[in-house]
Amino acid sequence: MFVARNTLQGTGVSVRDHGKAYGSEERLKGAAFLANANHVVWGTFLHEFMHLWVSDVEVIPSNFTAYLGYCSVGGWLGGFQSDELQSLGDGKYSAGQFEPHGAPNFVFYSELEVYLAGWLPASNVPDTWVAEDGEWSKKELTEEELADCEIKDSPLAGTLDIDCITEKDDNVNRVFTASKISSWSIEQVIEKIGPRVHNFEHSQKEFRVAFVLFPMVGDSFTIKELVVADLFIEKFSKDSFSPDQLRISIDDSPSTTYTLRSTMGDKALNFWEATRGRAKMEAGYLQSFRKPAR
Repeated sequence: MFVARNTLQGTGVSVRDHGKAYGSEERLKGAAFLANANHVVWGTFLHEFMHLWVSDVEVIPSNFTAYLGYCSVGGWLGGFQSDELQSLGDGKYSAGQFEPHGAPNFVFYSELEVYLAGWLPASNVPDTWVAEDGEWSKKELTEEELADCEIKDSPLAGTLDIDCITEKDDNVNRVFTASKISSWSIEQVIEKIGPRVHNFEHSQKEFRVAFVLFPMVGDSFTIKELVVADLFIEKFSKDSFSPDQLRISIDDSPSTTYTLRSTMGDKALNFWEATRGRAKMEAGYLQSFRKPAR
């Protein structure tokens, strides 16, 4: 997410206003690039949207700029669920399947993330367990074993597969190390970044989003691709519970069913669901908001 404009205080984003450079006099908050329409419903946009409130200002101690790191936040910008944390001794820990800079499965926005976005009072945010210098515990591997862990194909070719080089616990969860552990209350967070202005009572809870599709150079979209994209956007911006299956039928063609669940069985959440009904998004009828050409 590129944050174009932020007038709020007490979040994880510094105050700035670059909106005019992008043709927006006062409203544009940010812009995100999604590789394809699938990323609308498969969590990428939920992750990117939260960067409007967590970006260049450190909220809790972390080795990751713009992310929450090895902590018990367990939201879309990193961390694990607190009840999965296990101490393995010798400064080693495991905490289920998690990422310090994202969410490996579909989760709700965490209480800390929701507070920073302005959708939850500070009094509802629990303390956060933080491994301030957390990092994955690497295996001791030979040069030959390291070569086997190298990613051969994909945009990450030439880098090492983190799962291959990281130590695992008995449940095959990654192990991380830390020597500096702390507990952060919401009061400490507020002391660090300042009180949120506007506060929960006066914060924005309804958002308007424009999805713009760009084809590859020399290519064009098929009718089916446009219908699928439109259906994904409709599901994501719906302010009610969404189905875990979408069926698409165009003219006389056989119907296609999309099952929106992860390999672990978690249902893909729309924006309203991820906020637990605290905020909603509108992505339709944008033509009614167009300003006359000057």
